[in-house]
This record gives sequence, C-alpha cells and structure tokens, in this order.
Amino acid sequence: EGFGSYGFPESHAASFALIAYASAWLKCWHPDAFCAALLNSQPMGFYAPAQIVRDARDHGVEVRPVCINTSRWDCMLEPTSSETRFAVRLGMRMVKGLANAHAAAITAARADQPFASVDDLWRRAGVPVAALTHIAADPGSPIPTVGASGAIAGVMGGYLLLFPKAKVDVLVIFVFFFWVFTISAWVVLGVWFAIQLFSGLGAPASNGGVAYWAHAGGFFAGVLLTLPVWLKRGARGFWLRNDGHPPHPGARYSRSNVPLIRRKR
Repeated sequence: EGFGSYGFPESHAASFALIAYASAWLKCWHPDAFCAALLNSQPMGFYAPAQIVRDARDHGVEVRPVCINTSRWDCMLEPTSSETRFAVRLGMRMVKGLANAHAAAITAARADQPFASVDDLWRRAGVPVAALTHIAADPGSPIPTVGASGAIAGVMGGYLLLFPKAKVDVLVIFVFFFWVFTISAWVVLGVWFAIQLFSGLGAPASNGGVAYWAHAGGFFAGVLLTLPVWLKRGARGFWLRNDGHPPHPGARYSRSNVPLIRRKR
C-alpha cells in the first residue's frame, strides 16, 4: 500500500504515543513542573487553568496564588520543605485581562524592594487603578480589565462629588414609545455604581463581560482624588454656593447665579 494509506497514520500514531508517554512520565514524577508548563502554555484549548490547578492539588502539588511581591509574568516553581517537590507560584499571566506591559511595569518597579501597600504599588508602578482593582478583586477572573472604562468611571465619581444636583436626561424606550426624564446626577450615578458593585459580587469568575470591579474601583478612586479639590473649595459651602450644579452661563437658580440650560419644548 502507498504511504498515504498506511505510513502517514502510522507515523502520527508513533509520534503521539511518544508524546503521550513523555507527558505521562512527567506528570507522574514531576507534577509540579508539569502543572507550571501547562499553565504557561495557555491557551491550549483542552483544559481550563482552573482544572489544571485543581488536578495538581489533587496530586499533592502546592499551588500558591498570584502575589504582587513575588509573581512574575509566567508561573514558576518555588522551594518547599520537601527536597523532591516544588510549589507552583501562579504568574500574573493568570490575571486574565492584565496587560503584559502592566505586569512588566509592576515587576520592574518592584525590583528588590517589595511593595509596602496598595498606594505604594500604584505610585511606583504607575499601573492604572482599574488594573490594580481587578487584581485585588479576583486575580483568576477571566473578565477583561478595560483601563479606559475605569478612567471614565473615575471622572464620573469626581463629577458626582462636585455637582451632585446636576441634571441628567434619561431616555426610556418601550417598544415603539420613548420618554425622557430629567433626574439628578446623584440618583443616576448612585444607581450605576450600585449596579457595578452588585454585578461584581454576583458574577462568577468563569463568565466574561464588563470589568465591574474595575468600574467600581475607578469610580471610588475618582471620588478620593477629587476630595482635596472639594475640600479646598469649601466642602459643603461649595455646594451651597452653586446649589450643587455645574456652572454654565445663562441659567438662574433661586439660591445662586449658577446658570441652567433648559431644553426647548
């Protein structure tokens, strides 16, 4: 018979048998190195990282979580009390959505001096708040970290602190009908923040979607970063002077001269 009808499948069977034997030997005698190698080769399309980690633990391998002061991009082996077995330290590549550039910035800023706090990490590494919030909330989450959305959430948080009574037009659509309601900013943004918070608490790590914790963290960071400005302008006195609205020419309020834009009916 020709090579195509017999030799080709036979050669594949032999190579697959050799690979299967080598993989089985490595998994039997060095399950720690086998686990780390599989994790560093993801995505492979066979088993999810969580399944690989669970199987390694079932076979006596110690798997250590991502550590901001220890982990590098790839998973690596760390010594244990046993001379024949190593522990697997999960790398930052396991934080799905964390950019390689951000992980490299964290590693370079860390050097030989561990980070003392979250604030120290943020200032030395210069990584977006959204990425740090995502790492802290769920290092193994497959939800993507979107830095731009976290930054926009920060602007929303600062705006809420400065102008809580600003008016927002909300469009409600039902089938072919729609209505426009004017609602205070603190109501709209408060509801939005609550949705992000509860969605982050309720969303399982195995699901994709919006980075809820990045949004909530960015929003909270925006409030904290704007707080000194608000205090410098008089805190509650700033609200009383402008009635909680942003300044704009052409509007009048009963308690101030801060302008208001009114829609033409």
